[in-house]
Order: sequence, then structure tokens, then C-alpha cells
Amino acid sequence: MKHTHYILILLIIISLTNLTAQIRYVSKTGSSTPPYTSWATASDSIQKCIEICNEGDTVIVGNGVYKETLLITKAIYLLGTSMDSTIIDGTGLNGSKPDFEGVTIWVEANTFIENFNLIGKGLLPLTTVILSDMHPLSIRSCRIKNAFGGAGVSWNILQMYNVIISNTDVPIGIYSISSEISVINNCIILASSYSRAINDWRGNTIIENNLIIKTGGSPSTGIRLQNPYYKLVKNNILLCGNSSISIDSFIRDSVLIVNNNLGYSRDEGIWQPNGNPALKILNNIIFKNNNSISANDTNKHRTNYNIFWKNVKNQTPHLVMGPNDIIADPMFVKDDTIPGYPSNFDYHLQAFSPAIDAGNPEILDPDGSRSDIGAFGGPGGEEYKYIDYPPLPPKGFAFNVISDSNLIKIKWDYNTENDFRHYRIYKDTTDFSNCDSSTFYKTMDTSLFLDSFSNETKLFYKITSEDNQGNESYPGNTINIILVGVGEPQIKIIENYLLYQNYPNPFNNETKITYSLKNRSYVKLMVYNLLGELEKVLINEEKESGMHEAILRFDNSFSSGIYLYRIEVIGENNIPVFSDMKKMIYLK
Repeated sequence: MKHTHYILILLIIISLTNLTAQIRYVSKTGSSTPPYTSWATASDSIQKCIEICNEGDTVIVGNGVYKETLLITKAIYLLGTSMDSTIIDGTGLNGSKPDFEGVTIWVEANTFIENFNLIGKGLLPLTTVILSDMHPLSIRSCRIKNAFGGAGVSWNILQMYNVIISNTDVPIGIYSISSEISVINNCIILASSYSRAINDWRGNTIIENNLIIKTGGSPSTGIRLQNPYYKLVKNNILLCGNSSISIDSFIRDSVLIVNNNLGYSRDEGIWQPNGNPALKILNNIIFKNNNSISANDTNKHRTNYNIFWKNVKNQTPHLVMGPNDIIADPMFVKDDTIPGYPSNFDYHLQAFSPAIDAGNPEILDPDGSRSDIGAFGGPGGEEYKYIDYPPLPPKGFAFNVISDSNLIKIKWDYNTENDFRHYRIYKDTTDFSNCDSSTFYKTMDTSLFLDSFSNETKLFYKITSEDNQGNESYPGNTINIILVGVGEPQIKIIENYLLYQNYPNPFNNETKITYSLKNRSYVKLMVYNLLGELEKVLINEEKESGMHEAILRFDNSFSSGIYLYRIEVIGENNIPVFSDMKKMIYLK
């Protein structure tokens, strides 16, 4: 209902600003008889309707698949009924512009397009889904897919809001000499291969609140700024194959890169050849790239208020870190795998992250406090609750038994969370499932543990991490040491099927459920009320072996009380191998 009101208000505004404008209609049950001014007299073709339009007309298109290409030569507002089910499909079709047969929608006038699923001719050379020649183009709430190029404008501006682009080699191209500002805002850009997700030449551009992910193929650049004038790149998450952001040497005005997360690039988070002082780099988290920031010459880039983490080279020869730059674990809620779309990462900050309120003090968060560092900080970020998650469980184990001294040596990767306190060691002579007072052995401040043995034939260890607030992780894999003949002990990791208690519990709105798989298996994870009625299916798919997490979110429609969550694991030959169920408490 809200969306209907929005459309009606928008149409009223259009009508008031252009009293000669008409509202015209297209439907799958329409006809070829103009003027198409009601649903009853709608056109059966979008192109037929466009051809009789006057400047400023609005064309409303009903749900359905329209197998056609468009040539727009008059300033119109093209409004679909639904981004999912109002489809313009150019698969296999030649474009309406003879010299540009690979273009599904060719634009030669100021055009506003909203609520469509736009499909190109195919992932072929010289194909583009929508291309404007020398005229402003505005695209909102659309899906764009299946062509070499997604959306592009030559010699003018492009404005895109809430657009999802996939299966394209160059999702967005802007070639502008206009003094007006192009805007790419709140878009999801899945770059399949080739070169650049956003290729931006000259002009003035704001690129804000976008998720840009490299999904396959050869390495690519997230944002390429060529011969730039004014560019503002803020509050984006860029996870790319080559460089997250690449900037040409000549900056005509200024480039500000602020409050972004830039990660997983093969080369660098930011490339700019000569360290131009017109480039400002503030409040970013630059992580898991080969180089953090690179140039052609040494000691050229100067940054401040950024966090660098797990880049192969955090401090490159090209970078002079500012006094408020730090190398530290930003404590993302979830970043333990190569990211993919849509849901296996979460770059919100945990409570006690060193990025909280640590940004440039002249930049404020939406709540008026000093800005956080990263994509969710600054005025373009968002307010959210910092959840105090437990530390990550210990991993990266290495073992050794020193027989002549009767010593067991266990090493693992040291935790890097800002609020990490120590490790808890659990030990028994038989395998155990619960880490509690009956098996607790000692605490350790380091990730090196030495233990003596005498007459035991078997020892079992589990190790957990604990933070300053007393939150304890689930244990790493069980370490089993078989002391056979003492001179030749056997050491192995025991992996099991396990369902852990949710955290936090009780919870409000959101909780995390962790489970462990011994082997690759098909997993169903379900939530029930106390009557045994199914409320949610969280997981229903095949998963690899190892630890996994699922996030459960309840909205206000759920009542406070006790709920159950149950796991069912199906192994090879469709044989059930594990099931378990636990209780949790939801409090509004």
C-alpha cells in the first residue's frame, strides 16, 4: 500500500510539472490501438507506447515478460509494476538502433526508469543492457543482467538507486563531461569477470552505500576512476579480484575515499600512481589484500584514521601511515571465509571493536557520536547494536610430543580480538562433549601449551577462547593424543557432529546458532515453538565439513518465550547421521 501511495504521489508531481503530460499503459493483454491512456486500452508493446508518447509522458507497464528492445527518443518516465515480475528481455534480439544491435534499451532523451527486470542479449562482446547517448539517465529499483555491459551513459550523467546488477563484465560505465553529479547509491554489483565493476571517466560522481563483489572469472577492479574531477567514494563494501579502487595519476579536483571496507584484492585495496595530495583516504578498513595501498613511487600516499588488517603488506613502501592509522583486528561480526553473495559475511562491528568511535573526529555517525571506521560509520552509515560476541574458537593447531621429557606441546593461532583475555584448557582421559567444571584444567595467556604425562595411554584436550566480559567461545576441534609405546605417540583431530547452544541466550531480535559437521552433509536447521509447530527453516542445503553459523532473527510478530531449534544431518546414500535439539529464550 505504501508503494502505491508513493507511485500516485510521484505521478501527481509529474502531472503538475507538465500539464500536457499523459499517463499511458502497457499490459500483456493490451492491443495495438492508441492512445493507451487506461488499462482497458493499454498497449501490447512497450515500444509501440513509447512511439506515440509526448515529452514528459509516463508509461506504466504491467507485469509480464516483454520480449523486445527499446529505442527511447523522448523524455519519459518508464514505470514497471515490479522489479521481479515486470521483465524486458532482449535475449537473442537485435537492438532497435542499427549501429548498436547489442543494446537492449537505447536512450536518446532524458529518461527515468523504475521497477523493471532488464535482461540483455547475452554475455557477448558489444552487448549492453541499457545505454544512454549524451542524455541523463536515472535508474531506480531495477535488476540488470546478462550482457557485456550493464548500464552506461556517454557524455552525461547516470543516477542509479537500489539497482542489482549481475552477470555482466562491466556493470556500470560513466563517461561524463557534465558539471552535474552522477550518483551510484545503494546498489548491489556482482561483477562476473573482465575489468571494472564501475568504470567512471571524468565528471563528478558520488559512489555511496554499494556492495561490489567479484563473483568469478579473471581479476577485476571494483571502482576505476579515470581522469577524475570531483569523486566521493563512501560507505561501500568492495570485495574485488584485482584492486578495490584504482585512480589515474591526474586528479583535476579532489577524490575522497571515506568509510569503506576494501578487501580480498589480489593486488591492492587502493592504487594511485603518484600519491596525489588531492586524494584523501580516511576512516576505511583495508583488509586481506596483497598490498593495502600502492603507487609507483615510495612514500607517496598519506592516510589517517584507517584500520589495516591481514594485508600481506599492511605497511607498503608507498604508504606513510598517519598518526591515527592502526594495524588491528576490526572485529567484524563474520569474516572467516572468502565472501560470496548474498549471506556468508557480515561486516558490522562487534562490541569492543577498535573501529568504534575511532574515526576522524570531524566526521560524525548518524547518532551524532564520533564516526566509526569502516562502511557503517560516518553520516552515510547506519545505527545498529554492537553485539558482544564470544571470541573466535582456537584454530591452526600444531602438535608435538617430546618423549624423552614426557611433555606434550600444543600450539595454535593467537586470537586478535580487542577484548580477548585468555584461553581455557579442558582435559580428560576419555573423549568428552561438555566443557565444564568436571573437565576444566587451566587457563593460558599464550597460544603455546605444554603439559606433562606419566602413565596415561590416551589424553583428550579441548581449548576455548574467553574475552574480558566472560564470553567463552565454543571449543576448537578435540585433540586426541594416544600414547602408545611412548616413543611413537599418535596425535589426531577428532571432528564430530555437534549442535551448540545459541548465543546470546536469552536473546532479543537476533541470535547465532553454531553447528559442526564431521563430513560434507545435507543440513536442515529448523525453529519450532513449544507446540512443535514449525516457525522458521534457517538452513536447508548441503554444507561442507567444519564449523558453521546461522543467524536467527525474530521480528515483532513473534511472542516472547521458549523456542526450540533442531538440526537434522543427512550423510552419504541419503542416510541420517545426526540430529539434536536445544531450547532458547526470546525476550522482546
